[in-house]
Amino acid sequence: MIHVFKVNDGSWVFSGSSRPSNMTGEDYIEGVLPEGETWDVEYEYTCVDGVATKGDLIEWDREALEAEIAANRYKEDRKNEYPSIEAQLDDLYHNGIDGWKETIRAVKDANPKP
Repeated sequence: MIHVFKVNDGSWVFSGSSRPSNMTGEDYIEGVLPEGETWDVEYEYTCVDGVATKGDLIEWDREALEAEIAANRYKEDRKNEYPSIEAQLDDLYHNGIDGWKETIRAVKDANPKP
């Protein structure tokens, strides 16, 4: 696992299997955990001289987080119900733009914005 930090303040910006192409150059550095430690998503990390250091426990406002998830749930619901691109193109071909709009409107109506 690669952990990428900003050079200017040592703050964590990314963890993953490979370093993103937009995080190369002098602005970013990879931080290595001390031997025997594993990354804990519940904590903040900083990087000094290439060493990732575990910091304070992250305090989550669970109510605010749950409210944000609920407020955006319609997006995922719509995404799961929209026909595939192929089906939408077929709909356009056979039913025209108005037919396609009816199909999309039905999904939007079934999953309204809060």
